Amino acid sequence: MKEKLKPLLLPYLIIALGFIIIYCFTCWTLFIKFKVADADEDIINFWLPFFLPFIPIFIWLKPKIKLLQLKRTGSRSPDFGYIMIATLAIAAPTIVAMNYIESASGKLTQLNDITDIKKFAATKFYTVKNFYVDKNNVGVYYSSSVSGRYNSELNLHIYVSCPIYNKTDRNRNEIIRIDSLANNDSSTNTDNSTINTPNNKPLIIVDGRKISMQQLSHIPPDSVQNITALKGNAAKALYGSDARNGVLLITLKKEKNIIDEEIKPDTPAAWLGIKYSKEISNYLNNERKKELEHEFYNETQSQFENSSLGTFTYFNRMGNSDDRKSFRMAAAKTSLIEQNNQAIIFEPKYGGFNSRTGYEFLWIFGAFAIGLSVWFIMILIPKINKEQLNNPEENKTSILSIEKYFKFLLPRQDYYVTPIIIDLNIFVFLLMMISGLGFLSFNTIDLLKWGANYSSYTTNNQLWRLLSNIFVHAGFIHLFSNMFALFFIGLILEPIIGKKTFAISYIVSGIVASIASIYLHDNVVSVGASGAIFGLYGIFLALLLTKSVSKDLSKEFFTSTLIFIGYNLAMGFANSVIDNAAHIGGLITGLLIGFYLSTVLKREDKQSF
Repeated sequence: MKEKLKPLLLPYLIIALGFIIIYCFTCWTLFIKFKVADADEDIINFWLPFFLPFIPIFIWLKPKIKLLQLKRTGSRSPDFGYIMIATLAIAAPTIVAMNYIESASGKLTQLNDITDIKKFAATKFYTVKNFYVDKNNVGVYYSSSVSGRYNSELNLHIYVSCPIYNKTDRNRNEIIRIDSLANNDSSTNTDNSTINTPNNKPLIIVDGRKISMQQLSHIPPDSVQNITALKGNAAKALYGSDARNGVLLITLKKEKNIIDEEIKPDTPAAWLGIKYSKEISNYLNNERKKELEHEFYNETQSQFENSSLGTFTYFNRMGNSDDRKSFRMAAAKTSLIEQNNQAIIFEPKYGGFNSRTGYEFLWIFGAFAIGLSVWFIMILIPKINKEQLNNPEENKTSILSIEKYFKFLLPRQDYYVTPIIIDLNIFVFLLMMISGLGFLSFNTIDLLKWGANYSSYTTNNQLWRLLSNIFVHAGFIHLFSNMFALFFIGLILEPIIGKKTFAISYIVSGIVASIASIYLHDNVVSVGASGAIFGLYGIFLALLLTKSVSKDLSKEFFTSTLIFIGYNLAMGFANSVIDNAAHIGGLITGLLIGFYLSTVLKREDKQSF
C-alpha cells in the first residue's frame, strides 16, 4: 500500500487542496471583495468548479493512473472513469466552499426605508424596517427549458416580480383593492405579463369616463370627492354587459383634472422575486402539455394569492444569474419600469441571519473527506505495476501526450476546415458565456440577439440570420453533441471531398436547413449546427450508396450512418423542441450534393486510372 501513496494519493491531495484554495481565493478576491466584474454566479459557483479540476487531473494525475493494473481491453479503458471520479471528488467540496464563502462574506445592511437602498453601497443582504410588497401590480414572466437525457423533461417556470415600496406609499397605491393581474384565457401565452385571474373586476368610471385599473391605482386619494358602487341589474342597465361585475363611480375634486394629466407610476426602489417551477414530460403531445401548463398556472395563481409576503426576516440581493434576468424581464412587463431596466431583485430569506450558512462549512470538509475516501478505495483495490513505477521515463507527464487529446481543434492536412468550424462554434459559445448569458442553457431572447433564426426577424431584412444561427447554440450540451457529430463526420468526409468542397457544402446545407426551418416552423426560434451537420451526413450517405468511396469505408460506416440519421430524425419527431425541419432540409441538401459529387469522384477515378 505504501508504494501507492506517493505516486497516486499524494498527487491527488496536492491537486485537490491546491485547486480548492486557489480557485476560491481568486473568485473571492475578484468577484466578492473587489467586484472586478458582475460575473454570472451559476458559472462561477457551479460550472467552472465542475469542469476545471479536469485539467490538472488530466495533466498530472492521468500518467499516474496508468501505473495501476486495470483491465484495459481494446478501446475500453477504465482510466477515463478514474479521471472523472477524481474530478468530481474535487468539484464537490469546491462548489460547497464557493456557496459558503458567498453567504459567509455577505454583509447585512440595515435600512429604515426601502428607498434608502440607493444611499449605501451594494451588499449581499438587507433588513428593512419600513416597506410593503405590492401584490396588486406585479410583473410575470413565463419561461421553459428542457433537461434530462434527449431533452425528455420540460421545465416550466413562472417568475413573479412584486414592487417594494415604503409603507407611506400604501394609500397612494392602494386607494381601492386593485387586482392588476390580467385576465387572459390563454395561460400558455409567454408574452402575457400577468398571472391568470378570473374576470371579476368592476368597471371603473371616473367623472363619466372609463379608466383602467392601472390609471386608478395612481389617482391620489386626496383628489377623490365621492365613490359610489353599483351592482347587478342597476349597473347593467346603465353600462351594459361591461358592468356585469359591478361599477365603481368615482367623482374627483374639480380643482384639477387628474385624468387629463399624464400619470407616471412610481418606480419601485426594489422588487421581490418569487419563482414557481414544475417539471412535466416533454414526450407528451402538445394538447396534453397545454393542459398541464394551464393547471400549473392556476395552481401558481392560487398559491400566490394565498401567500403572505411579510413573513421573511431579511432579503438576499440577487447577483448576476439566469433567475435575476428572468425577474427583471418580469418587472419590465409592468408599466413601473423600462424594458432595459437594472432593477434590484430581492430574494426572501427566512430564519436568523447568523444561521444563513447552516452546516455548509462542515460540509466542505465532509465532501472533501468523502471524495478522498472514494479515491483511496479506487487505488487500493487494483495492483500497481512495479516495473513501470521504477521507470522514471514511463512515469512522467508528457506534453506531447497531452496535445494529442486536443488535436481535433488544430487544422492539419486533410483535416483543415472541420477544426476551424469547431473552433468558431466554441468561440461564439465562450463569448456568450463570458457575457453572462449562462452555461447549460441560454434564454430565447438572448439567442435572438446573438443571431438565432426566427421567421419574423429573418424575413424582415435580416437574412444574415440564415447563416449566423448555425454558429450559435442553446447551451453546453447542445454544443457538445453537435461538435462531436461534426468531428466524427469531418474526420472521414473532408479528406474525401476536399476542404473547399467541404466548407461550401457545410455552409450551403446550413443555409438551406435554416430556410426549411422558417418555412415549416415560422414560430420557432432555431439555433445550432445540426442542419449543416445533417447535410454532411447526407453527402456521406450518398457517396456510400453510389459506392464512390472505398469498400472498407462502406463496410464500416454504412450501417452506423443510417442509424445516426434515422435515430436523430426519430428523436426529432418525438420531441417538439428539436427542429426536425432543419434536419430534413440539411439532409436532403446533402444527399443532392453527394449524388453530384459521386459523379465527379468517379470521373476523377477514371481519369487517374
